Amino acid sequence: MAGSSAEPGAQRIAVVFGTRPEAIKLAPVIHALERSPHLRPIPIVTAQHREMLDAVLELFAIRPLHDLDLCRPEQRLAGLTARVLEGLEPVLDAERPDLVLVQGDTTTTFAAALAAFYCRTPVGHVEAGLRTHDRYAPYPEELNRRMTGALATLQFAPTAVARDNLLAEGVPAATILVAGNTVIDALLGAVGSPSLSGDPALAWIDGDPRWPSWPPTTPAFWWSSRCTATRRSATPSCRCWPAWTTWW
Repeated sequence: MAGSSAEPGAQRIAVVFGTRPEAIKLAPVIHALERSPHLRPIPIVTAQHREMLDAVLELFAIRPLHDLDLCRPEQRLAGLTARVLEGLEPVLDAERPDLVLVQGDTTTTFAAALAAFYCRTPVGHVEAGLRTHDRYAPYPEELNRRMTGALATLQFAPTAVARDNLLAEGVPAATILVAGNTVIDALLGAVGSPSLSGDPALAWIDGDPRWPSWPPTTPAFWWSSRCTATRRSATPSCRCWPAWTTWW
């Protein structure tokens, strides 16, 4: 990870993640934080998924300041949740961040938000407000994201629909920002990389990049028509350098 440009007294932002999807979607955020003189990122990984996470860390040149290395063979949700809580508490006590950022709806997301709450540290939830209104579909993600939302101080919704879901749950409008889906920034960074520049399979992105990622919110036939180009962008030689700079 490149060195931060933060000035003395910059706000300290702990960015906690543990899986490959979280790492992909938070990579542009971490790099944006690094470029800000007023913010200092503190990347913390739980390694909920060890090998898949490591591949993304290398791809995006992210070097965690803390690696809890919590992945276990045949791990179960209760044990993982307990390990995240116990592992994060001393790290948060030592780092004393001004904000803890989490992303999405994994067990790491929920447990990290709860650990931050126990430390009386504000939580920012990236990709907040996604709902199916069925607690068992997807499982355990639907309740993970609902409970994370209840713990969060700041809600970064990917779409207006997600914002409306939060408003319907009584979340104050002043705490919600429709920030878009950060996977788009990762994708646009990939499109702009030398290894993919000019690839005709990705030409459709030039028109309107505001398409949603997982969980999909558009008809399946529309989504599937994009899959070929997306697969083309996921070759082992691809090096993605996101440029998501719209938050702070």
